[in-house]
Amino acid sequence: MFAVGLEKLLNESAIRLRIRQGCALGRSEDGRSLILEAEDGRIVRLSDYVAHYDAAIDGIARGAPLAQLRDSVLASGGEWNAIAFIEQLRVLCRTGFVEYPLVENGTEYAVVVPQWASFVPALAARTPPSKDRLQPFACVRPSGNAWLVESPLCGARLVVADLSALDAPLVRRALACAGFLRGAQEEDDSRKDALRLWEFHDLLFHTHQRRGWHRDMLGAHFPFVGEIDPPPAARPNWPGERIRLPRAPADSGRESFASLLERRRSVRRFDDSRPISVQELGTLLDRSARTRSARVVPVASPSGRSALFEITKRPYPSAGACHELEIYPVVARCVDLARGVYHYDASHHALVRIPASDSDVSRVVADAKRASGEEANPQVILTIAARFGRVTWKYRSIGYGNILRNTGVLYQTLYLAAAEVGLSACGIGVGDSALFSRITGLDPLVEGTVGECIIGRPLQPDARSSEEDAP
Repeated sequence: MFAVGLEKLLNESAIRLRIRQGCALGRSEDGRSLILEAEDGRIVRLSDYVAHYDAAIDGIARGAPLAQLRDSVLASGGEWNAIAFIEQLRVLCRTGFVEYPLVENGTEYAVVVPQWASFVPALAARTPPSKDRLQPFACVRPSGNAWLVESPLCGARLVVADLSALDAPLVRRALACAGFLRGAQEEDDSRKDALRLWEFHDLLFHTHQRRGWHRDMLGAHFPFVGEIDPPPAARPNWPGERIRLPRAPADSGRESFASLLERRRSVRRFDDSRPISVQELGTLLDRSARTRSARVVPVASPSGRSALFEITKRPYPSAGACHELEIYPVVARCVDLARGVYHYDASHHALVRIPASDSDVSRVVADAKRASGEEANPQVILTIAARFGRVTWKYRSIGYGNILRNTGVLYQTLYLAAAEVGLSACGIGVGDSALFSRITGLDPLVEGTVGECIIGRPLQPDARSSEEDAP
């Protein structure tokens, strides 16, 4: 008679059903449809409007047990209308605009918020023993005036006003059924080996970057329009003399793309007797990162607030044309360029030297050498930093994921540009963001490193290296 999953709630008076805060359920303007208005202004049509639903709609607004909602329709319109209404609730629940308060003796202890479309809450038959703790991938974090309990392995979040609510028997029964608790004797998990390969933060990050695992807003929603000014496309200039870089020669770039891809290699050993030249560095940065143009476009948030956002065009693509990445060459050996730390001004194709001690430069070089397995003796290290706000101002939830994607795209562009010039590039997997912050004096939450790429002249520039590409 009832939709699979929902029928179990008919016997659970402690689990209420309620429209999520910021949403509204009611009649359309023409009175013909039952609609849901989401918090972002979207309208979802559920079914034809039936007057027998009125009392149940009021009950959903304030939160009521499913049996009470069904009985109100049954009393007004009979069994078939009650059946139809439960079916509409099933559709409504799968849209993600429903939450389930846990209420006992008039007290609301927690709210279950589904994250998977198929999730319907339930209660364990008994209160789990105190030795049953949260499973390893669960986390508890503040959100506004409440606390969220979530896990990438569970189909819902629990919202509690106070952490003491996690000890309430009703809440522990809900946690157990949702998969948040792990019993002391639980050992035969068929996914145990797969889960051992994941770090807690990696799995949580992964699931927050994809649809289907959560109900958070994704994509370019411009959540801070009207609250925070968008960061400009061009980074504010570093103080100091600007060193103009040579542009790429007019006769370069004639090699076929297929040939360039075929001969590109990640080489970690460089010719110390022939360091990279400033002409080659200028050509490399011209080909890979110079700003070609900039323009301003109007943008709007789902709430209708508008702003102007500056975008740029560079050789490599960037999510939303944000181009938040900044290149800081750390020069160990380069013909006609002093050893030191520089910022690449992509708008003017120039370098500005940043005050740094020789010991700091040596530390950056040593870190890069260590990250390459002690093979590389870098001539130039291109430290890649992100101005995080350029992306997070525009994107909800997937901002940092987009920054990492953009970094990978820049890596490939540097690889190919270096191959064209006769140099070699090799991205390294880890760098010291704290050291970069200390050298530059930048707030690492505003602008911090996300990647490093070592550049140099290979020992045999005209022969294919037998070395394997970096992992």
